Amino acid sequence: MTKEQANNLRNHILNDNKILYCMKDRPCTETCMCWKLECNDGWLNVIDELSKSLEALNYIYYPKFRVRIQADQVKEKFGLLAFYHSIIVDPPKWMSLWKKISQKFFDKIAKLDFKKAEVIDHDTYDEIKEIELTTEDEYKKEKKANARCCNVKVFEKDGKYIKKTTFTHYKKTHFIATKHKFLYSLLMKRHLIEKWPMRLFDFNPSYEQQCISHLLDDKTKKLIKKAEDDCYNVCELCGYHISDDNEYSPRCITRGWIQYLCKDCANKTKYEYIMNGSIWKDGKEIMTKKQYAEEKAKIEERFKVAQEDDDLEEIDDENQD
Repeated sequence: MTKEQANNLRNHILNDNKILYCMKDRPCTETCMCWKLECNDGWLNVIDELSKSLEALNYIYYPKFRVRIQADQVKEKFGLLAFYHSIIVDPPKWMSLWKKISQKFFDKIAKLDFKKAEVIDHDTYDEIKEIELTTEDEYKKEKKANARCCNVKVFEKDGKYIKKTTFTHYKKTHFIATKHKFLYSLLMKRHLIEKWPMRLFDFNPSYEQQCISHLLDDKTKKLIKKAEDDCYNVCELCGYHISDDNEYSPRCITRGWIQYLCKDCANKTKYEYIMNGSIWKDGKEIMTKKQYAEEKAKIEERFKVAQEDDDLEEIDDENQD
């Protein structure tokens, strides 16, 4: 994709999805951030498909509601696609879906599809620099300014004022690749490599799979399936492989994402987790599969009633006007 094509696609995305991107022309004092598509050009096709789906929901499902799906910011964060929006609910899990796909592409598909790749590792090391301060005033000023800095020490030694700074050079992993330039650029941007796969909590994966089946070709589907198997069937704490009959998925409610852990690590977590459709905590089943299904149905019903109430309130406001 050339620079001109990328700019045209950016303009097309913003102009053709007017409700979704209605915040783009407002000042940062109103949006709390400088609004723009902060991402590599390789994400634009993904954002285009996602935007079409969300904009359609604005017209089809929410024409009478006060709440609209509005994009606050779309950016590339730690090599992944981050889509920030104005509502808490994720209808129907589109944002979660594309975040998961971007994670899979980043962590595994790039490596699978790189036929010629070279990995260069640089070990972590510390570099120490010492300078001598000339005056007592400069010494006091530096000591006060760096009082809370753990890597800077200002001290007096043998009648001299010394400022000692420690620079830590972390281990970097560079992937030198010959294919998929946008994935290569993402890999290069993520210098601090510490693999920590995240997967957003998903109530209905089969429905999401149906939603995007027509958007992906067979080759991409196979790569995603292989990436999912390789990424998410290992414990994220100890690294051991998780078998099908011993799969734990601890759910971290407060952060909005879950981890895949083995049995030993799962029993140590303080959060509730899901196993075989039921809710567990501290190695004990606290909610059966049937109870969990009933609880989910109640939540969905409450949300449906809340939407209907919003609809009625809007009609009342229109009648009063």
